[in-house]
Amino acid sequence: MRCQPNDLAIVIGAPSDVSPPSLAQALREHTLGATVRVLHVARHGVRGPIWQIEREIGVPFGIGVVTVWGIADCDLQPIRGTHAPTSVQQPEDLTADHLQEGRSA
Repeated sequence: MRCQPNDLAIVIGAPSDVSPPSLAQALREHTLGATVRVLHVARHGVRGPIWQIEREIGVPFGIGVVTVWGIADCDLQPIRGTHAPTSVQQPEDLTADHLQEGRSA
């Protein structure tokens, strides 16, 4: 599995075997590129584990809305890597030396 519980992930894929094709297109348009938080594996489907997502995605279709509550692990790319810094240097902390270094760089 790519994801782990509580991961943030980007939706990079969508099922292509959805019928009708116009629904498959609507799902792609409204989910690809979305950032989601996965909670837990809700079930196992044909395409592998299906993660329940923290916030459902509403996909307008016809005169209603299709609710996406889970996404296959294979359609997700977890966001991991360097964490945000715990402290950021404030402008008032900069000295004239810092300003000169910035100009010469």
